Amino acid sequence: MKNAISFSLTVAIFFLCCTCSSKISQTTILEFNKSTEYKFKYFSNGHLGNGKYKFRTVEKGGRIAGEIVRASDAAAWSGMYSFLAKPIYLSDGKQFTVDVWMDHIGSFTLKLEDSPDGGANTSISVKNTKINQWETLLFDFSDAVIGGPSYTKIAVFVDLNSPATGKDVYNYFSEIKQIAANNKAIISGDKSEAVKIVVLGSSTAAGTGPSDTRNAWVNRFRRKLQSQNGYHQVINLAVGGYTTYHLLPSGTMVEKGKPQPNNKHNITMALSLNPDAVIINLPSNDAAKGFSLKEQLDNYTKICKPLYERGIPFWVSTPQGRNMEKEKRELQKTIMDSTYIRYGRRTLDFWRGLADWSGNISKKYNSGDGIHLNDEGHRLLFEEVWSKDILGAIYDKRKGIIKKDTAYATPIYHEGYVLTWKDEFDENKLDENIWTHELGDGCPRLCGWGNNEKVWYRPENSQVKNGKLIITAKPDFEKTDYWSASRIVTRGKVDFRFGRIDIRAKLPETKGLWPALWLLGINRETEDWPYCGEIDIMEEVGHIPYRVRGTVHYKNNKGWLSSKGDKYELEHNNFSDDFHVFSIDWNEKGIKFFVDEQQYAERKYIDLDIDPNDNPFLKPFYLIINCAVGGNLPGDPDATSVFPQTFEIDYVRYFQKNKMSMAKENLKQN
Repeated sequence: MKNAISFSLTVAIFFLCCTCSSKISQTTILEFNKSTEYKFKYFSNGHLGNGKYKFRTVEKGGRIAGEIVRASDAAAWSGMYSFLAKPIYLSDGKQFTVDVWMDHIGSFTLKLEDSPDGGANTSISVKNTKINQWETLLFDFSDAVIGGPSYTKIAVFVDLNSPATGKDVYNYFSEIKQIAANNKAIISGDKSEAVKIVVLGSSTAAGTGPSDTRNAWVNRFRRKLQSQNGYHQVINLAVGGYTTYHLLPSGTMVEKGKPQPNNKHNITMALSLNPDAVIINLPSNDAAKGFSLKEQLDNYTKICKPLYERGIPFWVSTPQGRNMEKEKRELQKTIMDSTYIRYGRRTLDFWRGLADWSGNISKKYNSGDGIHLNDEGHRLLFEEVWSKDILGAIYDKRKGIIKKDTAYATPIYHEGYVLTWKDEFDENKLDENIWTHELGDGCPRLCGWGNNEKVWYRPENSQVKNGKLIITAKPDFEKTDYWSASRIVTRGKVDFRFGRIDIRAKLPETKGLWPALWLLGINRETEDWPYCGEIDIMEEVGHIPYRVRGTVHYKNNKGWLSSKGDKYELEHNNFSDDFHVFSIDWNEKGIKFFVDEQQYAERKYIDLDIDPNDNPFLKPFYLIINCAVGGNLPGDPDATSVFPQTFEIDYVRYFQKNKMSMAKENLKQN
C-alpha cells in the first residue's frame, strides 16, 4: 500500500542529501517516488473547487516526475501549490534548483509563500533552453530580504501571465533543491530601533499582479525598510479575495450571507502582533461583490476603532480602478472621496493616475486581468506608501513629538526681481481698477463654467475686510441645488507675462469645494480653451485639505488637450489651518511652481509636446481667483460637507526681472 502524502492538508516529507562539496550543501525540498501519493492542488478559474485536474506522478525520461497542467481555458496565473511541513528560510540559502521537462521554450516559475502570511511571498521565473529533455534551472532569490519570513508553501507555474493556448498542456518537474551557502547571512541594523508594521488587505497587498512578486508593493516596501535596518518587520496578513468583512474584529456579528471575520488575518490578529503601525489595502472586492457604501464605511469604522483607541498610527488606501460594471466603478469613486474625508493625510492614494476617468484600470498599469496592477503599477503604489514617511511617524510617536506646519509669508523683495504690481487688499472694498466679477453659472456660453460646477457666482459673496479678500461659499437660496461664491478676474485691466507671482492665501476645507488661483491667456475671447493656455498656480480639492496642485493646460502638437501637473502636500497640517504662499516663476523657457518658497514642480516648454511657434505661455495672461463648488474635480457637496466656507487672500504680488538680471541672462544665452 502506498504512503498517502497530502501537501495541502497534512504534512510533507523532506528528504535530505548533501553534495561532496565542503562549502556548499543542497537540501532536497521535494522529490518524487513511486511509493508516495502526492496531492498538489491545481488552481485556475473554477478548477480548484471542482477537482477536474488532479495532480499525479508519472515516469518521464527515466525518473519519477510531477505533472503540471495548464488547462485549455486556464487563467494567466494558473499553477499548482503545495504546503510544506518544515519551513524554508532564505537565510539558509537563496538559490534553488528545479529539474524540469517542457515541450516548448517558455518559462518556469517557482514561488515561495508563507501560508498564514499571504503577502509574504517571492517568486522567480526562469526560461528553459531545452525541449523534451530534463534540464536543471537555477532560481536565485538573492534580491529577497535576508532574515525575512519563513516560507511554508511552494507553488509552480509554467508560462505565468501568458494566455491559455486553447488546449490542455502538460509539462513536468522533479527535484526542488535549496543550495545552502557556507556562511549564514548577518542582519545589520539596530534592534532597539526596529519597528513592526502589519499590512491587512486582499490580493494587491498579497502580491498579485506583478510578473515577479518581488516587485509587489509590500515586498518593495519591506526591502526598502530592511535596507535601512535589517530588524524592521513588515508582517503581511493580506489574503486574495478579502473584503472589509474579513478584517472586522473577531466576534463581530455580521449579517447572514456576508463574509465572516477571519481570526488569522483580521484587525484582531494585527493587534495581537503589537504593531507600531498598520496599513489597510482593500482595492475593489467590496464593490465587486455589491457591498453598499454604508456597509463599507461601517466596516471601516469597526476595523479602525481599536487602532484609534490604542493610538496606533495607521494608513488606509483608496480603492483602485477595476474593469467592472459602471455602477460599481461609480461606487469606487465615492469610496475614494470618503476615504480622504475620513482619514485625511493618512490616506494612501492608490487611485489617481492608476485608474482612468471611467474607473477602469489604466491600460498602462493593467496586469492583464482588469483587476490587478502590473509591475509598474505596484512600483507607483510603493512610492505612494513610502512618501508618507511611515517610519518617521512611528519614531515621532515614540519620542512624543508633535509636528506642525507654520504660517508663511514671502518677502517684499526677491533677488534679481523688482516688485512691479501688487494688491494687498488694504482698502475696505475690491479695487475695480484691478478686478471684475464674473457672475452666474457661465450660461449660455459655458454652462457650469465648463466643469459641471454647481455654483452661482455673486458679487456679495466677496468682501475686503481687515486687509484680506474673503470669498464665502454657501448654499444658494435663490437657485435650487446650487451654491454661491465669487469669481474675480483681472481681464482687460492687469496682464501678466513672465516674472514671479506670489499669492498668500488660506484655503477652505470641505467636500465639494474647489478654490483656485489661476491664469488664462488674454486671447481667451478669440482662442478657445485650451488653445489660449492655462496656468494653475494653485488648485485644491476641499476634501483633501493638505494637498494642492500646480498644472499647465495647453493644446499639444496633435491639437488635443494636454495637462502636466504635480502635487504638493503639507507634512502635518492642512492649508485651511493657516496662510501659505503659492507662487510661480515664469520665463521664456518654462514655469516653476512653489509653496512657501519650496519648489515642487517645473514645466520646461522643451519637454512639452507643444508647437514652439504657437506656444501660449509666451503670451500675456490674466489672473482669476475663485472658489468653485461642485464640478469634475471635487465632485458635488454631500452629507459630510459643512457650509459656509471662506477662501481668504492676503495679497497678490507680481515681480519682474530687473535690468541687471536680464542682462546677465542675455550674456549666458549668447
